[in-house]
Parts: sequence; structure tokens; C-alpha cells
Amino acid sequence: MVHQQCNSSVSQRKIIPEYENIEDYLDAQEAFFKEIRERLRPYSRSRGYKIIIYLWDNPDHEISIEELGMLIPHNHSQKDSYTSTQDDSKEQKYSTYQGVGGWVKMVDYKYIRDLKREQRRLREKVKLLRQSGEEEKANKLQEEYDFIRKFYTEVTLNGKPRYFMNYTKREYQRLSQMINRLLAKINKNDPILSAYLKKHLKIGFKCMWKTDV
Repeated sequence: MVHQQCNSSVSQRKIIPEYENIEDYLDAQEAFFKEIRERLRPYSRSRGYKIIIYLWDNPDHEISIEELGMLIPHNHSQKDSYTSTQDDSKEQKYSTYQGVGGWVKMVDYKYIRDLKREQRRLREKVKLLRQSGEEEKANKLQEEYDFIRKFYTEVTLNGKPRYFMNYTKREYQRLSQMINRLLAKINKNDPILSAYLKKHLKIGFKCMWKTDV
């Protein structure tokens, strides 16, 4: 079966002179693509590999960075020896999904004041309960206080609302890092393969495997 990219290439380019007919050319192209896939196989455990193969299997189609992100969950149970980083392996405790746009904040100043007020109230209540010997109630309120305090530190910076990168930019940063790390690894072992992949890959907010290059 002729790979989709063969037809695309032939429709845009002249047949290479050393082939007597188009069938021989297509056979040679198919063999070439199989060889490339085999040379990529040692990196198949990499998350970057999954992205590249997905784009390759959908040539000349723009695919959003959000769609590619669904291939790679944020909470990883297995370590990726080629592309894992400390940042993308952390579980996101509080959702910062804000759609497409600029940097966003999760809370405003009024909400910050409310959080501070609630922390003071709980702190004083815990103190009074411990003084009166009601340890069980005090411990329960202490847990509530600790949760609110932790949330407060995650959504503020120096007492001001902390800004978070929007979802699209976070996904672009996360996935492009995976791909670049993989390409750097491949380049050390197989620079020709790395150059071929870089030539065909288009990575941005819209990604594509380009056949006509």
C-alpha cells in the first residue's frame, strides 16, 4: 500500500530521472519511509516520538497544539528517559485552563483579602479550641486552615495575584520541549535522521508534517 506522503510528493515534484516509471519511484519512496520509521523505533518510548508519528500519519494537515496535547497526559505514571522534565511531570493541583489569550490570573484582590480574612479567623479559632482542650475540633480546623494557606501561596506572589500562562501557551511550551529534547537525542546518534525530521516538522500553535519541502 502506497504511503499517503508518496502521492503528495509525486503530485508536487518531477519524477527523479533514474527511475524508469512512477511505480518504481513510489516503491523507492515507500522503502525510504519504512527505513526512516525503523530508525525512529529505538525512541518509541519517548513522548516526543508519539507527537512526531501522529503528525507524520496526518501529513499536510494543520493540527492544533491542544489536540496534540491530548496524546500526552499531564500526569505521567512512567518516566520518559528521553524527554521527561521535572516541570512536566508535576501534577497540576489547581486548574489554570483559561483558553486562548494572554497571561491570566486565577484570583483577584478581593478574593485574596477574603482568603487572608479566613486564615485569620481559622487561626484564632484553632488557638481558642486548643486552649480549651478540644483537640479533635482544633485538628479538624487546622486541616482546613492548612489547605487554605497552601492554596493562597499557590495563587499569589508577594501578596498579589499570581499570573499563569494560558493553556495554549503552556501546551506549546510543554510539547515543543518534548520534541526538541528528542531531536537533540537523535542528533547525537543519527544527525541525518534528525535533519530530515527538522526539515519536515512545523511546530507552533498549529503543527504539521510537511511533505512538500
